[in-house]
Formats: sequence, C-alpha cells, structure tokens
Amino acid sequence: MIKIHFGLNFDEGIYPTQEQSIGTLICGEKGLLAFFEQQLGCGGYDERVEHIRVEQYRYALDKHLAKNAACFFATSFKADSLACAEDLLQRRDDLLLAGWDFDVENKLKNIPDRLKVFRDIERFKLDVEKKSKDAFLYFGFADRFNQIIQLIPQHKLPVEKIIINEPIELLPAHIKRLLSIGYWILGNNINKSAPNTQYPIPNTDLQTFKKFIRREFSDNSKHDIKNDGSIVILKANSDAEIAPFIAHFLEKNVAAICNRQTSNTNHQPATDNRQLFKPVLLIPDKHRTLDEVLIQNGLPALGLPSASLGRPTLQLLKLVTAFLWRPFEPQKILEFTTLQYKPLDDELAAVISNVMSQRPGIGNDLWYRETQLFFENSEKKVANAEGELIDDGLKLKAKIEKQFNFWFNRNTYTANQFVPRDEIIEIYKHLREWAHETFEENGSKNMSLLVLGEQARRIEEYLEELSVTGKNFLSRLEIERIIRTVYEAAPVQPMPKQVGSFPFVKKECCITQNVDDLIWWQFVEQESPFFYSAWYTNEIEWLNEQNVSLHTPKQKNELWLWTQKQPIERVQRRLILIEMYKCQGENKNEHPLMSYLRACFDDISTMTVSIEQLALSFEQQKYRSSHFKANCSRQFVFPEFKIEKQQFFEATQPIIRLDAQLLKPRDAETPTSLEALFYFPHQWVFKHLARLNRSALAGIVKENTLKGNLSHRFFELILIENFSNWTRQDADKWINDHHLDIMQKEALPFLLYGFEPDKLYFLNKLKIAVWTLINHIRENNWTVAHTEKELHGSMHDKPVRGKTDIVLQRNEEFCILDLKWSGLLYRENLIKNAEDLQLVLYSKLLHYKEEDRFAHSAYFIIENARLIARTTDAFKDIKPLMRNADALEVSRQIFDKMKKTYQWRMNQMENGQIEMRAKHTVQDLEQHYADELLPLLEMKNDTASFEDYVVLLGLVK
Repeated sequence: MIKIHFGLNFDEGIYPTQEQSIGTLICGEKGLLAFFEQQLGCGGYDERVEHIRVEQYRYALDKHLAKNAACFFATSFKADSLACAEDLLQRRDDLLLAGWDFDVENKLKNIPDRLKVFRDIERFKLDVEKKSKDAFLYFGFADRFNQIIQLIPQHKLPVEKIIINEPIELLPAHIKRLLSIGYWILGNNINKSAPNTQYPIPNTDLQTFKKFIRREFSDNSKHDIKNDGSIVILKANSDAEIAPFIAHFLEKNVAAICNRQTSNTNHQPATDNRQLFKPVLLIPDKHRTLDEVLIQNGLPALGLPSASLGRPTLQLLKLVTAFLWRPFEPQKILEFTTLQYKPLDDELAAVISNVMSQRPGIGNDLWYRETQLFFENSEKKVANAEGELIDDGLKLKAKIEKQFNFWFNRNTYTANQFVPRDEIIEIYKHLREWAHETFEENGSKNMSLLVLGEQARRIEEYLEELSVTGKNFLSRLEIERIIRTVYEAAPVQPMPKQVGSFPFVKKECCITQNVDDLIWWQFVEQESPFFYSAWYTNEIEWLNEQNVSLHTPKQKNELWLWTQKQPIERVQRRLILIEMYKCQGENKNEHPLMSYLRACFDDISTMTVSIEQLALSFEQQKYRSSHFKANCSRQFVFPEFKIEKQQFFEATQPIIRLDAQLLKPRDAETPTSLEALFYFPHQWVFKHLARLNRSALAGIVKENTLKGNLSHRFFELILIENFSNWTRQDADKWINDHHLDIMQKEALPFLLYGFEPDKLYFLNKLKIAVWTLINHIRENNWTVAHTEKELHGSMHDKPVRGKTDIVLQRNEEFCILDLKWSGLLYRENLIKNAEDLQLVLYSKLLHYKEEDRFAHSAYFIIENARLIARTTDAFKDIKPLMRNADALEVSRQIFDKMKKTYQWRMNQMENGQIEMRAKHTVQDLEQHYADELLPLLEMKNDTASFEDYVVLLGLVK
C-alpha cells in the first residue's frame, strides 16, 4: 500500500528532501496524474503536444465561425486567431476539469449562449473523430485527468492514505473531484498536513507575528517589539548588492556547523547559538544570482536551475525567419551572425557581420569582394602541399557554401506576401538537424541545443498539422504567432547540487516540516496576482445547478494568501527576510506580508538592518534599540560592509617618455593619420603603433554615417553618367529609378517598416544636392575626371596615400571635391582658419611630382547642398570664404607648415617623447614649447572631439 503526500507545487521540490521510497509518494499535480495513469494502465501520452492542440482547436473554431459569423469570439479570432484559440482552449479545459461533459447529447436546456458554443465545438470534435477514427484533439492535461477520475471507481487502487498540503476547500475543482472519489474508496484516510501550532520558544517576536496572522488576538492594537532577533529584515538596494553580503553572512555564521553537526530538537537555548544556525533558504525567483555568489565565495552550490527566454541559442528560433523577408533586417542578420552557436561557419559569419556593419546591405561590391575572398582562402586552407584539395576539406568547403546559399540565396517575400508552408518547414528542419549534429560534435554538453532542436521540431509538427486544415500559405504575423506559441525558456543547470549545500525550496508552500531558521531570499512581490472570472454570473449559476464547480477567483485569492503565510507558520526560531528595491535591474514592490508586519508591531524599523548602515559601527546606528543590538551581536556575526572610496587616476604628464625604438615611423601614412600625428600625437602612437583600437563590436553604423556612405554611392554612380544635357526632372528620375536597388545593397535600414519618413527626407535632400552639384560642374566648365581616385605621394620621403571622392578637370586645371553629408559650419571654419589639411594634402598629392603645384579644392555639404571653397577661382557662383586670398599661396603655406610639423613630431619620436595633448595639459605644453610652435601648424587648445583614450589621458576619475 502507498502513502501519498500531495501538494500543488510539490513537483518543484520540497523540504525536507525525501527520496521516493517504496510505500511513499510525494508529488504535485503532474506526479499525481502520472501515478494514477500508471496504476490504471492508461498512460503513455506525449506531454509535448500543447502547441498542436492550440492549432487543432483553432481549426475547430474556424469551422464554427464559418457557420456562425456572429459568434462571441469572432472579433478576437479575426485579430489573432492563435491567441484566441489558446484562451478558449484553456476555458474548455477548465470546464472539463470542473466536471462538465459539455452535454454533447443535448439533454439539458436553457444553456447560456457561450456555453452552447463550447458544446457545439465539442460535438464537432466528436463527429470528426467518429468519421476519421482518429483523435481530432490530442489529449491534454485536462483530458487525461478527467479520464482517471472516470476510471478510478472501476478499480481498487493500492492507496493507503493521502496527505493533502493545502486546505481542501481551496483546491482546484479537479483535485477536489479526485479526492471525493478517493474518499469513497479510502474512507477517512485523507488527512490535512498542518504545521505545529505549539510554541516551543514562547513570547518572541516571531511567535507574536504567527498569532497575529492567525488572528488569535482579540483586539487590533499593535504589539511591542521585543527585538530578540527572531525576526530580522535585511534591506539593500538590489539583489546584486546583497547577494555577496548574504554569502559572507552564511559563511561566518555556519562555519562551526560544517565541522560539527549540532542539533537541539527541543529548541532550548544553547551555549553558542551560532553553532545551531544552518537555515533553510526560500528562493522564489528564477534567477541564479545567489547561487553564483555562493560558489564564488567557496560555498557549496545549491544546484539552482536557470530558465531563460533570452538564451542565445534559443534566439535562433526567432531570427531564422528574418531570411524569409525582403528587405532583410540588417540588425537581425547581425544578431544571427554574432551568436556563439549558429548554423553558419564562424569565420564566414565574422566576414558577413563586418560587411553588414560597414555597409548594411546585400549584394554590394564589398559584400561580393569579401565573401569571394573568404571562399578563395578557405579553398587554400583545405589544400595539401601540392595544392590538391583534401577530401575532408572539400566536404567542409561544400558544407560552408551550402550553408551560405541556404540563408542568403533563397526565395524571399515582401511583408504583405504569404510564404509557402513547406519553405518554413524546411528552415526549421534544417535548424533541428543542425542543433542535434552540433550537440554531438561538442561532446553533448550544451543542453540548450537539445532544447532548440526540440522546439524546432514542435514548430515543424505545428506546420505539418496545418496541412490537415488546408492552410498552405502563412502571413508574417501568423509565422511570428506560431513561434511565440511554441517558444519556451531553456532550463539549464550550470552546476549540480554539491555536498554540504544549504537546503532550499522555490515555493512558499513546499516546506513540509517545521524548521529552526529560514532565510527568505528576495522578500519582494514576485508576481502581482490578478484573479478574474472568465465566466459570467449566469454561466456560473447554471454550471452550479449541474454540480459543476469552477475554481473561483475568491478561492484562488484565498489560496494565494494561504500560500504566502506558510513560511511564517513553518519557521520556529529565527526568520530573516531579505528585502530589496531592485531585482535583476527591475524595480520591485514590497512583499504583501510587510503590511502584516506593520499592522502587528509598533515600529518595524527597529528590526530592520540596512547593509549600508553596517558600514557604521553599532554605536553610530542610533535608530536601533540597544536590546536588538545585543541580541543580534550575540546570535549573528555580521560581515563587514565597506563603502570603497572613489579612487582617482594621477594627472597625466604633458609629455611622456618611452624607448625611442618603440616609436619608429610607419611604412606609409594617410591624410587622416597625419592629422592625428600633427595635432594629437598620442592618438597616432596608441592607434597605429600600440594598436590600441576600439573593440570591433558588430553594429549598424550611425544614421549620419549611413547617410554619408549612401550619398557617396549615389554621387559615384551619377557622376559617371553623361549628365551634360540633364534637366532637373532627369536627375530626379534617375534617383527614383535606382534608389531601391542601391538601398537594397547599401542601406537596408531605409527600406524597413517605419523608416519611410527618413527615406523620403534623405531622397529629397539628395535630389537637391545632386542637381546643385551638376549645375556647379556644368556652369564652371568642369568635367568629372575621376571618382574614388587613389592618390599617392610622399612627405619627407615617407609614402602617403589616400582616396579622394571626386576629381574634376577643366583643360589643364584640376579640382579636388570632398563630399560630406553634414557639418557645414565646422568645415567653413576649417577653411577660414587654414586648417583644411586633408583638402590641401589631396590637392598636393594629385600633383606631387610637380613642384609648387596644387589643385583647386572644395567641400560639398550634401545635406545643405552647399559648395564651400576658399576663393571663386574654381567656382564663380559660390560665396568665397576668403575673398581676397591667394588660394595657391595659402595652400603652399599650409603644406609648408605640415612638412615642418611632421619633421618636428618625428624628431620628438626619435627622442622617445609623446605629447599628451588635452584640455588640462595645454597650458603646460605652451610653457614648455614657448616660441618653438611659431613656424608650425597652430595646435589645439582643447581635448580632441573624438577621443578614444580618455583613461590614458587621465580624464576619467
């Protein structure tokens, strides 16, 4: 004979942990169902079919609506059929669990309208099953539980006693139905499990609070706090802040118990109370913050599992559908390629993410160049010394190419199109097979891959089920909704439970015996309970007349309140409540029992310990009574809580010295690197010699950079056209005809939903700019000689190379045009202050073999459609910034200063000196150099606008 100890949440573990021995069964709802199915011989059901049941019920609802268009759920079904089906299936199951047979034989009258709908759908289900002789709606939990209730009276079961954890009157309807049948079989052998109501340690704050929540006091007056340490509230700002404190607190207070187990069953005061302290932990949250901190501090692991929807592997379920739609969403492609595990070669994924970060599009020249280079290099890697391809290498290369083609060279659809069901099945089948294959290749360690494969299989099954309903094409919304229906958190246990770990439970009602000490971790409101009735009053009354009793919101609320009080009932000596304002970065409300504490005692602040206040000595904590201090210091050893003082970096010296051998010049320079060398040599050293560069985090370029890159591409393509006879309409037409293709290749974000205003703004600005520049070129008799031209030259025999946007030619004259999206005022100031170094350098590089010759130069600001230059020598129809200046002489002077500054900086490097120019070093540098700076470029008097080395400069405190 078997004794059953049942609790609604016992499937998640209880304290004290008891092995499932012969003759004893400790179980929750699922365990109870499994036991009776085994005894009755009706088990073997697949529990992973809930997603299929939703689709099956959706089909039944759809058929019902075809004949009853005005049905009560018609509007909801039209808005989201799957969500509607999921909700109505839950209601159908509730009715079944409550004991209604749906009156499929039409015996009852005056059935409320909505219940008639459920009856008709159930009748439709039975009719289909009779015709096909197969189950139309798979058995779920409700069907299985209802089945065992019907079978139990027909069998004699080996059950000696059932002990119920919760109050029977508050249990769900199906459990009460089962117990009513069990009572008929077992006689009076159904018992209620109850905590010991005797008070082994009387007259403590804890026992007073217990009496209060049981309502044993006759009056409503508040009680004096004895401050005996039986209730302690530890308060902190966040779980991350208090978790290390709790780890040290446990380590200090249970050190003796680890070496010598001390017990006192009568709970009599011991000589050393600290040796008796080994608490049970109540950890109601689903995060491993406390467990991880315990492990870091050398304490045994609790073995807490972690379940997360944000686990990177599971993100693939949602990301893979991004390859079905055009335009591609570049951010999702980046997320896909940067995941640790993905059905794409890691090196190829890195190439794609790098390309997508720079130019977020598919099929541009950079895309083809980089991917082609990758495949060429991969072919070389798999060849032997003689250049012959190795068989395994060939297979690997073919596998990578197949992966690339599967994702990036497939049929795509616009957002308003329907996708063939078979293509979606193909994607998830590919994902499932890859997940299982990768799991095996990685030594069967990453359990998330198995979860991913299982959920991909479920989506496959769901989509296959659609063939029964004749639904062969799906919209984007339907696909997303199917994924959400199947998507579940991936449970992972990073570290198993270790010997000597603290006992713990995850649910308030899972402590089945009295405990000495309890620490309630995250004593905050976990979930806001909101119980409402899914049924109208007349429906409930009608069901009650048929002896069908639903689990009412009132009963659910009372059960929830009962559950919250159970830890208080079970603890006998000391209760430590861990209260915090934030958990996992989210603000939290206080636990409902805090209001009970305030109602019971005069001032609970006297039993509250803020860990920040522990940084003060006990003498400084005036708010706490001396009696409480004495009890706390006698019962617990509190870890020292320190507030670290802010540390400041030492001020950076204006000039630092290194070994000159480390500061050798580079093989070649660019205009950008030379400008850094001239003005901020520390940037040149750190970036180009020390290679201290920012991490290459994959991300779409910023909006202005994206607009600049895209507009450059438009101008590059337009200026190679024969635009000499174009009209304004011709220019606009060219942009209208080509912008979709160019954006598809260069700037996918502009084609995404919600970016239409940004796209129109960009195109309008671009059309104005294109027509303005064409007019400037034609009216001043220029022709386009080159776009994106590479230039080469030297400075003090050191090679310099760069690439200019546009080179114009007029007879023997040339003009350098630098295109910029924005920054009109900034670049006007550069020209006025003779600081347009890059323009001057480009104009010299174009004629670097010709002594004392410079090309004309100008900026063209696209957003403002403004061409800016020093004089009108190249463009007569602009407003010059230096009307009376000699442009050639100014360029000559700037270039001469550049050469002198370069030589000066190189001399510093040869002496091992690095100038650290920033706002706080300018004055010292000026005093140090004195008149040395006069023949050079004018130095900056502030920190660089884009400074990556603020820490090394001492700008961060």
